Formats: sequence, C-alpha cells, structure tokens
Amino acid sequence: MSETTYTFRARPHLWLIRLIGVIVPRRLRADWRQEWEAELRHREQLLADWDRLDWRNKLDLLWRSTSSFWDALWLQPKRLEDDMYQDLRYGVRMLRKHPGFTAIAILTLALGVGANTAIFSAVNALMLRPLPYPDPERLVWIEEASQSNAGSPAWGGHFLDWQEHSQTLAGIAQTEGGTRTLSAAGEAERVEVETISAGLLPMLGVQLATGRNFAESEDKPGGQRVAILSHALWQRQYNGDQEIVGKTIILNDAIFTVIGVLPQDFRFFSQFDVCVPLALDPQQELAGQNRSYQSTVARLKPGVSRDQARTELDMLLQRYEMSRPEGSSRLLDSQTRLVPLHEHLLGETRRPLLVLLGAVGLILLMACANVANLLLARAVTRKKELAIRAALGASRLRLARQMLTECMLLAIAGGAAGLLIASWLTGLLNSLNSTATIGQMARVAAITIDSSVLGFTFLISLLTGLLFGLMPALHFSRPELNVSLKEGGHGSGFQVRHFRNALMVSQVALALVLLVGAGLLIRSFVKLLEVDPGFRAENVLTARLQLPPRYSEKSRRVEFYERTKWVGPGTVAHFADLRVTK
Repeated sequence: MSETTYTFRARPHLWLIRLIGVIVPRRLRADWRQEWEAELRHREQLLADWDRLDWRNKLDLLWRSTSSFWDALWLQPKRLEDDMYQDLRYGVRMLRKHPGFTAIAILTLALGVGANTAIFSAVNALMLRPLPYPDPERLVWIEEASQSNAGSPAWGGHFLDWQEHSQTLAGIAQTEGGTRTLSAAGEAERVEVETISAGLLPMLGVQLATGRNFAESEDKPGGQRVAILSHALWQRQYNGDQEIVGKTIILNDAIFTVIGVLPQDFRFFSQFDVCVPLALDPQQELAGQNRSYQSTVARLKPGVSRDQARTELDMLLQRYEMSRPEGSSRLLDSQTRLVPLHEHLLGETRRPLLVLLGAVGLILLMACANVANLLLARAVTRKKELAIRAALGASRLRLARQMLTECMLLAIAGGAAGLLIASWLTGLLNSLNSTATIGQMARVAAITIDSSVLGFTFLISLLTGLLFGLMPALHFSRPELNVSLKEGGHGSGFQVRHFRNALMVSQVALALVLLVGAGLLIRSFVKLLEVDPGFRAENVLTARLQLPPRYSEKSRRVEFYERTKWVGPGTVAHFADLRVTK
C-alpha cells in the first residue's frame, strides 16, 4: 500500500492519467487507466527510474500522458451506452407510451413558460437592455420646476444659454413634435414632423444612411430650409430613391431641400417621418417676445455627475434671468431637474411590468403544481415497476435520476412549446406597443426574443423541471418492496395523499390571489372610465390644427375660423388655439 502511495505521489504523469480518466465512460474507465499506466511505467523502465531522470525526460513523460486526453475524447461516443443515455431513451419511451399525459403536461408547462418568457422579453427590452445609443448612461432628460410648476420642458432661452456656456455637458439639444402636410407627386399626406436642434443626431451617435446632418447655420433664424427623411418615409413615399439628396419636398406650402435619410434601425422616443431644424431666435427668447418650451436632452461629459451638471445649469439659469431686460417676466424661482433618459422614458411603466411578471410567475407555480399532481398520480401506477427495478439492484439514486430525467424531458419540451407561445405573445405586445400602454420607452426599445430571453427560457424550464419533479422522485425512489409487490401497483399511501393535498391547497391559494388581483385591476379600470371630467363629453371631438405660414396674419386666421366654425347641421366648432407652423 505504501509503495503504491509513493508511486502516485512521486509520479505526476500517473496522477494526470487518473484526472483525464474522469471523462472516460465509467464501464471503460478501469481498463483504460490500467492500459495507460502500464504503458507509461514501461517507458519509465526504458528510460530509468523516475528519481534519476533529468527534467527533459520527465517533461517527455508528462507530454506523453497528455496524449491520453485525445484517446479519452475518442471514447466519448461510447457514452451512448452509459446510464445517462439509457435514462434518456427510457424516459422518451415512457412519455411516448402515455401520449395523453405527456400532451397535457407539456401544454400546461408551455402556457406558464410562454407567459413568463413573453413578459420577461418586455422587461428585458424596457428595463434591462440599455438604450440604443453610445454611452446611454450619460444621457439625461432636463426639465424645469418651480413652486408653481412641478415640472415642464425647458425654456428655449435657457437652452440656448446652456448650449453656449455649459462646461459639464458634452452636448445638449431640444426637440418638439408636430404634424404637417407633405405634398408629393401623389396625394397630400399628413406626416409627423420633428423640429430638432442641429446637435441632436450627432449627440445620439446617429450615422445617416445617406446624406449629411444639419449645419449650425441651418439651425438659425433665416437659415436654409432643409429636411432629413426617416427611412420608412423614404421607402414608402419615394421608393428608396438613391438620388433623393438634393431634391425638394413641400411641407405646409414651404419648400424644403432633402439633405439626408436616417438609418433603418434608428429608434427615437418620438415617432416622426421628417425632421427639420428648430432654429430658435436668441434675441426674441431673451426679450421674452417668443417664450418657447421644448423637450431637452443632454449628454454629460465623462466623469461629470448629474448633481454637478444640475448645479451648473441652475447657476447659468439664474444669471440668464437676471440679465433679461427690465420689465420682462423673470423666472427666478426656477430650478433644473436632470433625470437619466432611460428612467424618464420608462416613466411609470416599471411597477406594472414587475407586477405583471409576478402574476405570470404565480401562473407558472400553478402549472408546476398541476404537473406535480399528474406525476404523483402517474407514479402511483408505477410503484410495482419501481419496486421490481429496486429488487433487481437499482439504487435509490438510479431510480431518482430516472424519474428526474423524465421530468426534465417534459420541462424541455414544455419550454420549447412555451417559446412558440412567447413568440406569438411578443408579437401581440409589439402591436400594443404605444405610449398609452408601455410609455415612451415603447418607441425606443424593440420587444424581441434575444439571447437573454432564450437563456431565461432555458433556465426557468430547468428550474420548473426540478420544482415539479424533485419531490415525486425523492418519494418514489425508495419503494417498500414487500408492500408494493403485494399491492400490485395499487394504492397511494398516506404520505402521497398528504403531499397531493398540500399541492392542491397551494394551487387554490395561488388561483385565489390571481383572481382577486385581476378583479381589483378590472374594478380600477372601470372606475377610471367612470371618472367625471367636469363637463359633458358626449358627442365632443377634439383636434389640433397647425396652420401653414400663409395664415401668419391674424386677419387670415380669423377668416379661417369663421369659415370653419359651422361644419355641418347641428355641429359647431370652437377654436381655443390656432398654431402657425414655420
């Protein structure tokens, strides 16, 4: 014994053979190890005793022992005859033997896994996945707040001052949405138009599919009227014309020159077809003649915190207000508020998503309880089979592994079917993808099944298989041979009935929680619809009109109002605000 211990302690190449032998199929392991150990000992005798070998010959022996690794790899197909593959083949046969049970179990698991995968795909897209812009953690949303205003878009004058004097921002831009009439070769079309600062697209790291970005001179009053088309409008209205740059389009009777086309994968938090320069007038903003408010996005410089940027912007805001002419309204109590762009776009969507994820998690637990009940009922009929296998020498671990293998096969099949259901549900979520249902993140994030979602599906499938299969496997892997063989596979015993009753109680409890939660949500929704707005809303329609530049004179706007005030029998139109687009 001491000689053997000394041999393995003093000869590392023999220990290497033992280590590599772990991956050799068990039934071939002993012969394989003896063969390689004998071959290496033979080489030792040819060379000399180990202790008298120099380091080159010792390295040669170690190198020879590593070649056994390739020999072990060649033996891997033999694993098909090992216990694991036997369990898999037997499990597949048992599931095919009972197609009704298998179909019900897989469908039950598929519904639970599919719902969880679909909701997780939404959580992953909206909450976990970063925004599709370079260094998204440095992007912030800027608002202004005061004692009388909890939060509003930043004033254009403040934006222009920040753009010129800020030392903590790498870039800042404003944007405002609207609609205009696009006159093309065919019929006129109402399109979404976004007026943006010249620095917005470069700040977001956007590379145009063709053409160039707005120049600084074009983002000023009196600058050339230019436009950038979205990829969708370029394809839909102009059939992907490669010569579109330099051509003109007409928006609300104004001629714009197309200078570029956005890339197909560009996603923005405001959906638009055309973008044009914002072109704020610094003198009018400072004098208060044209107080405009637009959404403001900024990018922090590397290493700058939001608190540092907020402190600087507040200081610049106060200095700007004090520099305004006497007699003008000064906003001395205004303060800036910087919010991470991802957090702002997500808005109030985080909590409903997490609640929904918890609800579908309960559905998965109910599915596991259902399948566990089915497995218990099926295992009772297999007591005699398990007792016979135990009597023939099968260990408890062997029986438990066989039952767990069948459970994992069910879980994997249910996960695959659940992935198909999730793909359909994901398409449904995308069809409902709007600011009213998911918030502004809906326009930026695409709800898709990516590698993270696939990994989540695989993980919950394995956990589900362990959850509903572990207890039946542990219980029935130690059968009472005398009782089981005498009963002939009939009867369930007190412990099994007790476990099944516990599963039924938990299932009813989870179902009750879901029903109560669903009832409360429906009741809240109904109450929301019944809220009294304080006025008669029957037969009332609202619309926002943006008049073209030819209505810039007040007399023409009044004439338009008088002509459209009566639009039909019993119908009267009232205009609270008529906006004139540039």
